[in-house]
Amino acid sequence: MTRSRRDLAKLAVTFWLGPLSATARAAEPAVTRVEGANRIDAFLVRWWGAKGSELDRPIYRVARIDNERLEVRHIIVKGRPLDDYVLPYWPIRSCLAILNRPAELAHQARVKITREGKFQRESLVAHEGFEFATIGQADVLKITNRGSGETALMEQFLVIAKGNPAIHVMARVTNTSDKPFQDVEQQIHYGQRFNWGDFAAPRGDDYVAVKPGDYGEAQAFHAFSAGMNRGYEFIAGEGCHVAYTCFKEINRWRATMTGKVVTLAAGESTTMRYAIRTTDRRLTQPTRGEASPVPNPSEARFRRVTPTVLKTAPVRHEGRVMLPQIVADLKRPKIRGLNLRAGFPQALKDLDTLKAWGCNLVIIGIGKPEQTRQVIQRGHKLGMEMFVAGRGRWTKGPPRFDALYDKPLPPSQQADSHGQDEDHYYWYGHQPTRDFQADFGKPTGRATQEEKVRYMARCFADRWRGVLNTVRRHAPDGGIWFYMPSPGIAHIDALDHYDVFFREIAKLGRPLTVFPFYYGIEYNQAEYMVRRWKDAGVHRVGFLPMRGFMARPNQFIRAITAARRGQADGTCGFAFPISAEKPGNAWQWKSVMLAAQANFPTPELDAFCLIEEPAELVEALAANDFVILSGDADVSGFAKRLGELLPGRVEPSRSVPDPPSPAAFTILVGPATKRAPNAWPVDISGLRLGGGKGCIQMQGRTVGLFGSDAVGLGHAMALLERFAELARAERRKAKSTTTRSDQKQIERDQLRALDEPAATQTRDIIRAMRDVAG
Repeated sequence: MTRSRRDLAKLAVTFWLGPLSATARAAEPAVTRVEGANRIDAFLVRWWGAKGSELDRPIYRVARIDNERLEVRHIIVKGRPLDDYVLPYWPIRSCLAILNRPAELAHQARVKITREGKFQRESLVAHEGFEFATIGQADVLKITNRGSGETALMEQFLVIAKGNPAIHVMARVTNTSDKPFQDVEQQIHYGQRFNWGDFAAPRGDDYVAVKPGDYGEAQAFHAFSAGMNRGYEFIAGEGCHVAYTCFKEINRWRATMTGKVVTLAAGESTTMRYAIRTTDRRLTQPTRGEASPVPNPSEARFRRVTPTVLKTAPVRHEGRVMLPQIVADLKRPKIRGLNLRAGFPQALKDLDTLKAWGCNLVIIGIGKPEQTRQVIQRGHKLGMEMFVAGRGRWTKGPPRFDALYDKPLPPSQQADSHGQDEDHYYWYGHQPTRDFQADFGKPTGRATQEEKVRYMARCFADRWRGVLNTVRRHAPDGGIWFYMPSPGIAHIDALDHYDVFFREIAKLGRPLTVFPFYYGIEYNQAEYMVRRWKDAGVHRVGFLPMRGFMARPNQFIRAITAARRGQADGTCGFAFPISAEKPGNAWQWKSVMLAAQANFPTPELDAFCLIEEPAELVEALAANDFVILSGDADVSGFAKRLGELLPGRVEPSRSVPDPPSPAAFTILVGPATKRAPNAWPVDISGLRLGGGKGCIQMQGRTVGLFGSDAVGLGHAMALLERFAELARAERRKAKSTTTRSDQKQIERDQLRALDEPAATQTRDIIRAMRDVAG
C-alpha cells in the first residue's frame, strides 16, 4: 500500500521524537453510557498504587443516575460499607448519595441480627459492579452484598422515575444460612448537620416543628435547610416507620427508616418500603399517596453493568510549567525534599547522602529532642531546610513542639517549619473555633454550603495560626506546614468547594508550606491537586509521593513531573529510609531525588537534566542499545560503567556506524553535541551556568551530554549514570509486572517503531552528523 508524504512524516516524527503524548491522542470516552429511562453513566477512577506495588488502594467504581429533578450517585470502594460519605468526605467509604443540589444525603444500610444467641450489626458492603433495570419511564438500581460472604443477604432496590422528585425504596433481608435469625431489624440511616434548621413530624394532617433534643417515631419526617432552600421528606410505607432524632449539637439530625422486628427461618425474607421526596420549599403537610411507579422492583429483569472507562482528573493547559519556564526560573527557590525515616546517629550520615543527591529540605520527627537538635544543626550546615513534625495527631488537636523547645535554642538548632499530617480532605476532626453568627450575620441553620465551607476553613486556619504564634515564641523565623490528601480524587465527591476552602487557608501567607499528597499513577491527579492549591493563592506547594505505592522508577518521575506542570514549588518524598532501606528498594528514594533534580533545578546543582519528560530518559535507557559518539574524547571508562548498569549494549565510537542502527540510541558527548546545534531544546550557551556545570538533553533518539568545561562534562556523565541506575531498576521491575499480553503489545509497538520510512529518516539524521569524527 502506498503511503502519503504526510503519513511518512508522521512515522518519522514518531520514531525520532517518540510516541505522541496522551494529550495528542484521539479523545477517549469519559464514561460508560448505560441505556435507561434517565441519564445513567458509569466509570472507573484510579486511587493509589500501581500494578506490582507494595501498597495500593482499590479502584473506585462510580455510577450516576440523573432524572432531571434529583441525582443518585453510587460509589463502590471494594470492601468498604455504604456510609455517611458527604461533605467533608472523610473517612473514605462506599456511598449511595441522593442529591438535591446543593443538598446531599447518604443512604446507610444496616441490619441487626441475633444469631445463635449472639447479637450483631451488619453494614451493607456492596459487591463490585452495578445492576440496573428499566421499566417504562423508571430505572431501578439494585444494590446487594451478594458475594461478600455474609449469610444475611441485604438487597436494596431504588426506583428512580424520570422527572420525579421522589425515590422509592424497597429493602429486603434474606436469611441464607441454615439456622434461624432472631430479632432481625432493618435500619437505613439518613442524616445531616450544620446548615439545617427546620424539622417537622406529622400530627394529624399537618407537620409540626421538631425542636433540637426531640426524638420520636412517625410515618413521615421532614428536614429543610433555608440556607440551601432544599429539603428531604421521608415517607414510611409497608413494614417500616421513621425513627427521628434532632440533636442539640450544630443542627444535627437523623432519620432512620426502621423495619419490623421479625424472626427469619432459613431462606425467609423481610421487606420494607418507603419513599424519599426532595423538596425546594418548607412543607406544611405530609405528602399523601406517594405510590411507587414500579410496585415490585425485585422482579425486574436486571442487567449487570461493569464500567471499563477510566476517568482522569481535569487539567488546564494554560499556565502549565514546561521546559522553557524551568530554564527561565532556574534561580527561583524550589523544594527537593524527603521525609527521612532514620534513627540516630544514622540520620546524620543519611543527610550527607541526601545532600549528594541534590536534596535541600528534610522533614523529621521530634523523637529524642537532644538528638533531633543535632540532626537539625547538621542539616543547616549542609544548606538544607529542616522541617519538624510535632507530637500528637490531627484528630486530637494541633501539633505540639514543647519537647523540642523546652529550653532556648540557637538558630542553628531551630526548625525552619513546624507541622503535622492533616490526613483528611476538608476539616474532618476539627472543631469550630469561631462564632458563625458574628462572622456571617445569621445562624448556621441559614448558611449556604459555600458559607459552611468558608466558616470551617477559617476554623482550620485559626488552628494553624495558633501553631505559628506558639512556635515563633521559640523560633522567631519559623514557619508552618502540613501534609494533606486534598483536593480529593477528582470525579468522586458530589460537591466541590475546595477553592473556597483553599482560599481561606492561603491567607496564612508566606509562612505556610502545603504538601498535597497523592500516591498513584493517574498523573493528571497530581497536576490537578497542585494546581488547585496554587490557583487559590497558597504561596508554597510541594507535591508529596510516598514510598511503596509505585512499582517502577518512571512512575515516581512521571507523577513528580505532572506536579511540576501544575506549578508545584517542588517535591518531597514521604516515609523514606535511606541507609536502612533494603538494597533492592533504594531505587524508590533515588527516583524521587532524581525527579526532583530534573523538574526543580536550582543553580547550586552540579548538573541539570533539561528534558520535558525525564521519565522518557529512564525508559529509553532501560530498553535500548546505545552508541556513544564523543569525537576525539576518550569515553571508554564512561561507556564501561554504563554497560555495567544498562541491559542493552553500549558501544563507544568515534565515528557513526555505517549503516547506522535505527534500533540504537545515540549519546553525543561534549564537543560532539555541537554538530547538531539546532537539535536541542535548550541553548546551553545562553544559560551562563558558570564553571563546573553539566547538562543532559534529549531529542528523539539522541541524548546529549554538555559541560561548561571538563569538570562540568564529568558531572553530566555522572548524572546520566544515576539515571542508568534507575533504568536498571526500571527494567527489572517492568519484567516482574508485565503480563504476556503486555509483552506482545510492547513487541508490536517496537515493530511499528522500526517501520522502514521512520528508520530511513533516522539514518539520514545520523549521517548528517557524521562529521563528528570527520
